[in-house]
Amino acid sequence: MFAPDLITIRKNEFLNETDVFRMAPAVFNTEKFEKTSNRYTVFKTVDAVEALRDNGFGITDAKQIKARKADQHRFKQHVVRFTRLDQDLTASDRPEIILYNSGDANSALKFYSGNFRMICSNNLVNGTGEKHVLHHTQSVEAFKNLLNRVFENYHRTSEQVTRLKNIALDSGQVLEMGFQFAKNRWELLDQDNPKVGQFFDDDTIKSLIRPTREEDCLTDAYTVINRIQENLLKNPMPVFTQSVDKKTKEFLPLQRRNSRPITNIKDDLRINANLWKQGTEIAFS
Repeated sequence: MFAPDLITIRKNEFLNETDVFRMAPAVFNTEKFEKTSNRYTVFKTVDAVEALRDNGFGITDAKQIKARKADQHRFKQHVVRFTRLDQDLTASDRPEIILYNSGDANSALKFYSGNFRMICSNNLVNGTGEKHVLHHTQSVEAFKNLLNRVFENYHRTSEQVTRLKNIALDSGQVLEMGFQFAKNRWELLDQDNPKVGQFFDDDTIKSLIRPTREEDCLTDAYTVINRIQENLLKNPMPVFTQSVDKKTKEFLPLQRRNSRPITNIKDDLRINANLWKQGTEIAFS
């Protein structure tokens, strides 16, 4: 039984400043977090947004980490996604630029190349495109050089997607991709050497590579990467959980559970970038 399309109606409209502020107010922060050092200088996300807009890019999505204290909300880690203003947002997929930043010294300003796949609302991130500018070495010239590299990676991502769509994977390659992708979240189960944590096995891999909608039954590398990525990050996958008894410190019986979606922004980007790198290496080998 295939799952319904996660995207039913999508408008061909970019986000305006009101939308972005509602979704991620930290994008517009211009102040320095009080607990940072004297050397720390905020490289403002809003300046990067304006630079990308001047180069023909608009915002398609924005989100940020919630702060425990309300007065720290505007400093938290956040992500903004861009694509060219002449891009049809209702197209089946599109190249994007992903900006990742924070104002509390927990992250430098980073850019990733990415690709948005409409059919499953996937946000696949190119693992080869990450660049960054450290806040305490803020430089206009460094930022301009960074943008030039980002634009180069943006076009390179489109070329890679086209290549991936023209590569048919055999069953062995699909299984290998499932195995390599699984290692980004869990360790392989080894009952002879128990340890605390979550672990995957053959059943996990079979679930990872299994299509959940009719459109994902294709075997081209791009479709396979996207469907495993969605299963790994969003869908409940069968994994084992190993824990110990708090009193005796002895290992308890293994428990089979379903994984939870990845919601942490930092983990989402890190795992996504790894998936792209691993997937393209297998496909192009």
